[in-house]
Amino acid sequence: AASASVLGVYAEKIENMIVASADLSNSDKTDGFLKKTKAFTKGDFSGKFFQAGVSELTMACVMNGMALHGGVIPVCGTFFVFSDYMKPAVRLSALMRLHVVYVWTHDSFRVGEDGPTHQPVEHEAQIRLMEHLRNHHGERSMVVLRPADAEETVMAWKLAVEEHRPVALVLSRQNIKNLPTLGASRREEAAQIAKGGYVVMDAAKPAAVLIASGSEVSTLVEGAELLASTPVTPHQAFRMGNHVLALQFHPEVDADKLERWFVGHACELARAAIDPRRLRDETKRAGESAKETGQALLREWIDQW
Repeated sequence: AASASVLGVYAEKIENMIVASADLSNSDKTDGFLKKTKAFTKGDFSGKFFQAGVSELTMACVMNGMALHGGVIPVCGTFFVFSDYMKPAVRLSALMRLHVVYVWTHDSFRVGEDGPTHQPVEHEAQIRLMEHLRNHHGERSMVVLRPADAEETVMAWKLAVEEHRPVALVLSRQNIKNLPTLGASRREEAAQIAKGGYVVMDAAKPAAVLIASGSEVSTLVEGAELLASTPVTPHQAFRMGNHVLALQFHPEVDADKLERWFVGHACELARAAIDPRRLRDETKRAGESAKETGQALLREWIDQW
């Protein structure tokens, strides 16, 4: 809804913007733009909207052509999972430094009635890898923005219009609460999206760092609030890749269950460069001093990572 509102304003304020959708304008919310103009038809190109039909690659290629011609800001939208069909054209726009804005919605597993066929899994990793490739000017070849709330969506659109490279806006389907405000203005805080990342919630003595992007940020905020208000037993925490896993070990923990857990997770622990045998043995030895041991190990591993 936030993106649709911005596009509605742009339809009236940016005369040289042309928006397209692959038969999904009411779902990817590019219809916010369409409602303020009209679609191209045979013999009538007075509108500013291109109904591409179920043809994502063709749509992306047409957008590249418009960008190469110059004089317009081409925008095209579809579900994020269908970016697979667009990849060749997206790569070309990245190589040629074309200012095309890709609106990819339904950014997570929360895709409603469409189910697993519409759930993006590897797509964000793929598009962010493309972002890290350099173009012939030595810049990152494109800009990928995944806003976490309505205010970030507004600022992401501002950056997208001001850019000279391709921009991917990876947007959510579901309604998301605005993130909490640390200062006076959420809009000003949301402008930090230009940095790539920033602190949404803080604590004087954090026990763990929770990292997310897009629609998952609000979920982590709710989780952090729940954790902050809920007493926990002594625990040890370690990090696997980009995920923080916290385990609660009570002094009376069942030794057999603990043994089975470490055996079952040995591979994951090894990938995280953590010796499962050492963790297991130190946990068993901790007994009543589990809290002190856990805190010491936590500090050590946080320093390591």
